[in-house]
Amino acid sequence: MLLVWLLPDWTWAGLSLMAFAFTYLVIDHKPIKAWLLGLFFGLAWVLLAVQQQQDSQVGAVLKSHQTTIQIQGLIKSQPQRQQFRAKDLQTGQKWLVNWYQMPAAWQSGETLSVTLDIKPPHGTLNRHGFDRERWLFRQGIDGLATLKTWTSVSTETWHPMHHIHRWRAQVAAWMDGRIKNERHKALLKALSVGDKSGFDQSDYQTFQATGTAHLVAISGLHIGMMAAWGHAFGWLLFLLIPPLRRCPRPHVQAVMAWSLAAAYALMAGLAVPTVRALTMLSVFLLFRVRKRQAWSWDVWWASLLVLLFFDPLAILDTGMALSFGAVVILLLLFQGREPLSKTTAFIKAQAGLMVGLLPFQLLLHGSIQWATPFVNALAIPLVSVLMVPLLFLLLVCQGMLGWSPEFLWQVLLWLVDGFEFWLSLFAESQGWRWDVVVSQWWQWPLLCVGLLGLLLPKVWPQRWVCVFWLVPALWPVTQRPQPGEMYVQLFDVGQGLSVWIQTAHHDVLYDVGAQSPSGFNWADAVVVPSLKRSGVDALDAVVLSHRDNDHAGGWQALQQDMPVDQVYGSEVNQTPCVRGVSWQWDGVSFEVLSPYNLDPYLKNESSCVVRIQSQFGSLLLTGDIEAAVEYRLVSQHATELASDVMLIPHHGSKTSSTEPFITAVNPKWVVNASGQHNPFNHPNAEVLSRYAVPVFDTQQLGQLTLSFQPNGEINGWRPRHPKLWRAQKKPGTSPGFVFTSVRRISLE
Repeated sequence: MLLVWLLPDWTWAGLSLMAFAFTYLVIDHKPIKAWLLGLFFGLAWVLLAVQQQQDSQVGAVLKSHQTTIQIQGLIKSQPQRQQFRAKDLQTGQKWLVNWYQMPAAWQSGETLSVTLDIKPPHGTLNRHGFDRERWLFRQGIDGLATLKTWTSVSTETWHPMHHIHRWRAQVAAWMDGRIKNERHKALLKALSVGDKSGFDQSDYQTFQATGTAHLVAISGLHIGMMAAWGHAFGWLLFLLIPPLRRCPRPHVQAVMAWSLAAAYALMAGLAVPTVRALTMLSVFLLFRVRKRQAWSWDVWWASLLVLLFFDPLAILDTGMALSFGAVVILLLLFQGREPLSKTTAFIKAQAGLMVGLLPFQLLLHGSIQWATPFVNALAIPLVSVLMVPLLFLLLVCQGMLGWSPEFLWQVLLWLVDGFEFWLSLFAESQGWRWDVVVSQWWQWPLLCVGLLGLLLPKVWPQRWVCVFWLVPALWPVTQRPQPGEMYVQLFDVGQGLSVWIQTAHHDVLYDVGAQSPSGFNWADAVVVPSLKRSGVDALDAVVLSHRDNDHAGGWQALQQDMPVDQVYGSEVNQTPCVRGVSWQWDGVSFEVLSPYNLDPYLKNESSCVVRIQSQFGSLLLTGDIEAAVEYRLVSQHATELASDVMLIPHHGSKTSSTEPFITAVNPKWVVNASGQHNPFNHPNAEVLSRYAVPVFDTQQLGQLTLSFQPNGEINGWRPRHPKLWRAQKKPGTSPGFVFTSVRRISLE
């Protein structure tokens, strides 16, 4: 079923099913036939779930859609918005709803009569970075809705999960009043009711830098620890309550272990990671209760089968790969080996997990966090063994007795302080991180085979030979243009702009995208990861076209993550980006055409216009200039504007792209940066009609790659890398818009 990650479309899906069926009929070997039959039905089952989800997703924007919804799950409240999932009672579809006005006291299970603006599930798409479309697809979200008006219809509900979510909301509200420290509150709410909305961007960066993100989510580790405490509690009950001795002690312990783990999973709202962990625990305990020898691999396979049978789209979870992959690594490390002391086993497990999960870590983050084993050596006992059980005990006391011991709360807060202090020792140091460039497809199998050699038991002969495969796997293989050539990456940063220009030995960034009030910024999310995973650890120049947030909002974040030699912009401490500034690197020239000066600063009209000339073509970067600047450039510098490729000014706004300006530039190809379903309706249809050449837009194509070299080309990441969860995406066809998936351009 991992084929679902690789299959580009339904044609290949059908061919895969036919191949399994044909091979099954041809081969006359019962074990292989059984294996092929399982693959056939497994793939068919997942594809059926994929098709159902595709059919339920909306394909067009719905304005002022009036319907009745029922709130599902915990309502996440942030300073700027409230967000919740809702089921449309008229269509059965599921919406992710945002409310941007005064907070409302809704409850899970409450029925509302609403007016919604609904957009299809969408997200930006880059070579590196979070695939939001896959996440929305896996979560079963059929549309992204903005709540315009609402009226409560009923607060009554019969569903037990709604009452559990209401209790979770009460716990979260009680903790808001009980705990004053915001950082303490965010961590304890995440560990108790699974509400991570209190974390900001800096918190997530700390968890990533220290490899502790798994500790602040209610997942397998915490579920397993609660089961261990339940197992021990079952042994105590067996001793203290004589009637229980009529049952076998292992049965009592298994029931208590499952009950405590299930109670903790319910506290988290049965989120996907908790269900996954509870499934594995249930299969293992069932083996024990039935007195069947629980072979580890049998438990692993049975857990995977049960999980994917009831939740086929779980195959799209990266967390699932991490969870089941971690179990495989532990089995390789300890199964059939001599018993070790607890301390030695713990150290071996941490080292083995770091090595075994290295491919996942490189895929997700592009770096190796050497601090992870050291941080987890103390953080895991601190959080999983002490904090989580103590927090669970305090909440049970509060819920059942209406009272919980104050001194235990103080102990818990001391543990939280200790955890945060421990993370702070490692989070700020860059010396614990090694950025690894694995850019070629053939390096990944070499990496996996090499790491497998480190995990195999000694009985495997010549297993150390595999280690030598790590040398080519981790050897940086980067592709840079030749002198006189250049590569250009137009990142998909939503309704913003960020362009990376790469010459033979230099790297220039034109704008860095936006930063939101929550702290999220496109520099950390897309730009920096893309640069580092391409082998770039410093920038020779950054050009900030102007000060608008969608162009320069991520500048501060970029500065913290990557050294920059020269900054051109409009701020006081930056080199003025004005006409007359020019430089040449590796046979590629950069020339600023506008503005004349920055005093006074005129916002969009002060955008820095840069023309880049290579041996095999030219590119004009226009920022957010509008008609007035375009008129001045045409009237005074028309001969300097001609370029092979042009960035549409101001994202395609109707205040720009005048016909004389387009005529003066006379581009062969046009690129644009705009966000899907943006509120400004960029690019404007009338503006697009003025361009008589193909237009490449990030909102349709994702990240754009332009190669200025012999037989250069423009490629869009989306059409070049289709996936089943993106199959519902169709090209736009507004007037004048020529959708081009992969098109070769001639710049000779």
